[in-house]
Amino acid sequence: FKGFEGREMALIVLANVIEVFEDFRYLDEVHGDGTVVLRFAAKVDGKFEIEGIDYLILDPEGRVTDLTVFLRPQKAVQAFNERMVARLGAAPPA
Repeated sequence: FKGFEGREMALIVLANVIEVFEDFRYLDEVHGDGTVVLRFAAKVDGKFEIEGIDYLILDPEGRVTDLTVFLRPQKAVQAFNERMVARLGAAPPA
């Protein structure tokens, strides 16, 4: 798997993620030196509870330069992936 790159692609992906997630809510926030970790939860397809973290790397001005998302549990991730593939098509080639 190769991640999505660029601001425009990130905006497209995130716009679709917020449509797939239901009852999205942030649970916690941790700040480090040039990093922020945001813990969240949501539902997928009204039945799968998904949890995740957004790991943000910031530039000296506090703008996001890199975003990595971790999701769990596997069944919820599979449901999420199916919905996202239906919306965006297959992931970019590795």
